[in-house]
Formats: sequence, structure tokens, C-alpha cells
Amino acid sequence: MNDNFDNTTDKKRSITEKYRLAVIDEENLSEVRSFRVSLLNIYIWISTILLLLGIGIISIIFFTPVKRMVPGYADVEQNRQYLTLKDRVAEIEEALEVQQLYNESLKKIIQGEDNKNVLTDSKGEIIKLPGINDAEADPAIISAEDIDNTRITKVLGSLFFVPPVTGTISSGFLDVKSHYGVDILAARNTPIKSIMSGVVVFSDWTMEAGNTMVIQHDNNIVSVYKHNSELLKKSGDLVQSGEAIAIIGNTGTLSDGPHLHLELWYDGYPVDPEKYINFN
Repeated sequence: MNDNFDNTTDKKRSITEKYRLAVIDEENLSEVRSFRVSLLNIYIWISTILLLLGIGIISIIFFTPVKRMVPGYADVEQNRQYLTLKDRVAEIEEALEVQQLYNESLKKIIQGEDNKNVLTDSKGEIIKLPGINDAEADPAIISAEDIDNTRITKVLGSLFFVPPVTGTISSGFLDVKSHYGVDILAARNTPIKSIMSGVVVFSDWTMEAGNTMVIQHDNNIVSVYKHNSELLKKSGDLVQSGEAIAIIGNTGTLSDGPHLHLELWYDGYPVDPEKYINFN
């Protein structure tokens, strides 16, 4: 027991025991410099140097481009960038798809076609709606009121529409097949006003409708003005409610006299303008 204690005491003494380290001039054997050290001092110095060296190496790896040379790090970073890029591409594709559908719907509106896609199921079969006489109703001219009268009344009924012109209705909504608006007779050179504030998304000539303007409004509402003699706004223009946007006319192959053909669309469906606008 005493021998073990003595050995432990000797080890502690040897670690802390001071030694004299001298630097001797080789030529004259004179002492140039001397140091008093112990094994414990040497251990502390070496440990401190290794610790500082380790901190320096880690700092260089993690805070400089050198980290890209570490095996596996580049793969993780590239995967992160890939996933971010993939999500961004998916968002762009979705936005392009929505824009394409919007452009197709707008094209159908300008050409006087209804959006038939919303009236078909996943198999492409026509959806038959209750309360519609199959012998008399054309699936291509089913309006928004037939689909959700409560919703359309709640949205459009709460809004104020400026009459584009005041005059006499010569042809009403769906008086004939594919007639998705109303025809209003008015004097020549009568200015046509925008029914609501919005953005002009189409302002150009078409063969059947002549000078045509389409305006996108809030709440997924679109208004269409056909057969104008002159268009006062161009695509991209912002218009205010009641602002003059065109001059009434008699252009296009489907026109047989000066009048305005006005269409009102909601969520891609045509609705009867007379239910929400007073033309008198």
C-alpha cells in the first residue's frame, strides 16, 4: 500500500519538478540562454498550440470556400440548391398553366364562345345540370346563373355597374344561340364607358366583332365591348369606372347598325347584364 502511494507521489513530483533548459554556444560552451520548465508546462504548451491549430483549421473550413472541398459538403449544398430550384420551376409552371388557361378563356370570350371545359367531367362528358330542359338547352350556352345562382347574385348584386351607354335593348341575353350579351341601340358617336375600374386586356380588331375591347375587373369579372367605331384605350391601360373607352359603331360582319354589344362574364361564364345594369 505504501509502495503504491510512493509511486504516485513520485509521478506527481516528476511532472511538476522543474528542469533547467540551457542554450549553449557551441564554440566557447558559454550559456546563451536558459529556461526553467517542467513536464507539466510542456504539456500545457503543446495542448494550447494544438487547440489553437484545431480552431484555426475548423474556422478555415467552415468560413471560407475551402469547405466546398470537404467530402460530402458539396453534395448537401447542391441538393439544397436543386430542391430550391425545383420548387421555383414548379411555381413558374403552375403560373404559366394558369396564364394559359386565362388566355384560352379570354380568346373564347372574344370569339363569342363559352368555356365548355368547366361543363365537362374528367371523362370529357357533358355535365347535365338539374332544372335544364335537355331538349331546349344547348350545353355550350349554360350561363353562370344556371350553375350557382346564389353565389352569382351575392357577388354581382353587391356591386355597382356604370351603364356603358343609355339606350334601347334591341337584343337580349341568349335571345339567339351563342348571344352572350345584350345589344344596346344609341346615337352615332356616343362614347362608351367602362362599367367598372379595371385593366384593358384586349383592344383590337376582330373580323366578326369589329373593334373590340375586353376589360378585366376585380372579383373575376370581365366586360366585353364589341362593334365600336373607335377604341380610345389600348391593352395594358388602367381605366376608371365610368371612363370613356370607345365610340359606338357598326363594325364587324355580325353588326347591321350602330349599337353596342356588351357582354358580362363572371368566373368564365356569361351572365345577363340586364340583371345588374340599368340601361335606361
